[in-house]
Amino acid sequence: MKITKTSDLYEAGALQAYSGFSPIKLEEEEGIITFIFEGEKEAEEIIQLFWNGQLMVSARKYAEALKSLKERIHRKR
Repeated sequence: MKITKTSDLYEAGALQAYSGFSPIKLEEEEGIITFIFEGEKEAEEIIQLFWNGQLMVSARKYAEALKSLKERIHRKR
């Protein structure tokens, strides 16, 4: 299984909002949370679009994704 990891909340939110996939796992090391998503090629393309300012996603979906990810962080701690 190919995976993509990111510790950037906003990048993870973009991945979740655009693809509809939630992280399969969260890891914490020295207080830093890493979001782990299944899939590599599609995730890389989404991340590139996100950082280039070209990713088009509903503001509502993005806000919901950020809220969901923050809830998971708080449950993990």
